Amino acid sequence: MRGPILCVIILASLAVTDAAFAQNEITVTRTLPQWNERGWPLTPAPVLRGVGPRYSERSGVRVGRGSVIPVWVSSGQFQNVNVPGLSRGGYYEYFISPDDRVVVFTPTDRRVSKVFWH
Repeated sequence: MRGPILCVIILASLAVTDAAFAQNEITVTRTLPQWNERGWPLTPAPVLRGVGPRYSERSGVRVGRGSVIPVWVSSGQFQNVNVPGLSRGGYYEYFISPDDRVVVFTPTDRRVSKVFWH
């Protein structure tokens, strides 16, 4: 009698485990990255903070809209999809400042277009 009961318990635990795996598969499927036509991942703006070039030491120079970023500053690149204040479909470069702000500038003249913190 213990054999069939043990078998039922094992089968029930496997069914629960399979359901948990199925939930994980659904979650993973929903979070797959999307890509634009140039092969760049579509990423929410706050994620830029985690993947972009970061500077930890202050330069002593205030950076704001219209400031020119020197050529020696390393930067990441992205294409804007819907960040307010930037041209939709425009290409930009960015870096993370020591105070954890995302500094966005145009690649042609390297002028700051936007600075945001979220």
